[in-house]
Amino acid sequence: MQQYFDAQMRLLTQAGKQFAQHYPEHAGMLNIDALKDRDPHIERLLEGVAYLTAHTQKRLDESVPEVSEQVLRQLCPILLSYYPSSTVVKFSPKLAMQKSHLIEKGLTLSADKSVVDKKHITFTTTHDLQVSPLDVEHVRYQESHLGSELRIGLRFVCQGERKNYDLANLQFYLRGDTPLCSSLFKLLKTAEQYTELDFGPSHFEHNKKLKVKGCSATYLDIDGALLPHAEQSHPGYALLLDYFNAKDRFYFMRFDGLKDLTLPEHIDRFELVFRGSSKLPPGHQLSRDNILLNCVPAINLFAQPAEPIRIESNRTDYMITADQNRTDHIFSYTVNEVKGRNSLSGKSYDYTPRYQSVFEDEKKLFTVLTKDVGGAAPCHYLQLPFNLEEEKETLSVDLTVFNAGWPRQLLQEGDLNIGGPDMPSIANVENVIRPTNYLPCPEQPKHWQLISLLNVKFSQITQVTELKRLLVLFDWSQKAENRLRIDSIQKITATPISQIKRGIFIKGVDVLIDIDESKFVCDADLYHFCNMLHQFFLMYAPINESVQTRVNAIPSYKTHCWEIEPGKSYQL
Repeated sequence: MQQYFDAQMRLLTQAGKQFAQHYPEHAGMLNIDALKDRDPHIERLLEGVAYLTAHTQKRLDESVPEVSEQVLRQLCPILLSYYPSSTVVKFSPKLAMQKSHLIEKGLTLSADKSVVDKKHITFTTTHDLQVSPLDVEHVRYQESHLGSELRIGLRFVCQGERKNYDLANLQFYLRGDTPLCSSLFKLLKTAEQYTELDFGPSHFEHNKKLKVKGCSATYLDIDGALLPHAEQSHPGYALLLDYFNAKDRFYFMRFDGLKDLTLPEHIDRFELVFRGSSKLPPGHQLSRDNILLNCVPAINLFAQPAEPIRIESNRTDYMITADQNRTDHIFSYTVNEVKGRNSLSGKSYDYTPRYQSVFEDEKKLFTVLTKDVGGAAPCHYLQLPFNLEEEKETLSVDLTVFNAGWPRQLLQEGDLNIGGPDMPSIANVENVIRPTNYLPCPEQPKHWQLISLLNVKFSQITQVTELKRLLVLFDWSQKAENRLRIDSIQKITATPISQIKRGIFIKGVDVLIDIDESKFVCDADLYHFCNMLHQFFLMYAPINESVQTRVNAIPSYKTHCWEIEPGKSYQL
């Protein structure tokens, strides 16, 4: 406030002096410096005017972020909160698991209190997982002049009958550094020969070629987002946000070659053999720790009721406290529901978000405001109408909360090993990577940039500058490697195309991108990045238009091509 006041005092003295010099007959007395005797009452008057105008200016400056915040909260709420810590957890089936078990998303996981210094740190799984009775026993890789060969050895670890297990979708998670994971991703996705099922020399009569050539990427569709409420915004934005800030989501692959296949009952071990032209970077040694089964992403978000709020007649803003006894490590992430209860009549009320109300005469409305008060994370405030009737009412608020930077600081691999109430008894669980750090969202001055990009059409994102601006706004990691990836986009050419595919006439757009390959650690890293861009184009393109993406790696001019697919956006 002092800065605003000083600025207004300077304006009164300097601007008043200039005006008095230009119009001495009308306002000569405004030149305060020329006055010999300065009236103290006039000084007080000037200070009062400066204070009022400073207060008005401050409120105007505060109202602009409030307006932009509310617009974003309706259009794209995931851009208003910190990106929480994320990890990957593995479920190891026990011998007693008699059939495939589905673990639904939302399972809570925590660590022993001695590990986290008695802090309440909880993660939640983000997707459903079908627990397979298999485990990776070994991984072997070899190269030849014909290409590369990857053998993944699997074995049954459960004693149930084979017919009770569903092996239609095996989900692999690729663990390691960027060159290794992206190379494995490319090898499995672009395998050129049909996958072989190898039971070893002792049971070679059961060997066979399967009907699929490789694996497909998981969690790239609209339902693949890690953050809650991602469905309220454009699915392509959640894709970009997760790629730059939780990249492990993009190292999951699905193999469906064992669908409708009966495996021999007396054989417990077999290999899946993948062959292609893509090779691993030199110097990397593969092991069973690099390709894992039965894994799923988990995010540091969990549900918790806030401390009760008592409404007062002379207040409109109320600070939300997630847990009065744990204010140092539990912070509000989103407000899910607000309910009120009259302490005299016992009647309960449901509060409606102000911008979701249907009738203008509704009285039980609320608005969520975000204020940075200097803590580890911004605080949420409830803004309510004045309590004109002076009702004695208490609010209960249901929150989604997170632990800010504590997971990264306290947890290591294997520490998240305690399941919540819905944890099945047929499996053990642990995190296989260290939790990432939480990341701050864009500052308020960037809100209007985000809002302006929410109306960008598909024809505009095929322009280099617009696409780069969009990607930068979703990169909160501040990692040099992400900045290099974005900067690698040199040229985009969009050309209308028409094809006949399987007897069907297809009309669409061919997107040709020139990429500077020197910005990537390896060719597979470039392929992995462009695969994400292709999915983003599909999510952005309208459903009546198809997209084919081609990439030229400069200066080698090596070309990558993704087949033409229909767009997934409902906006025509």
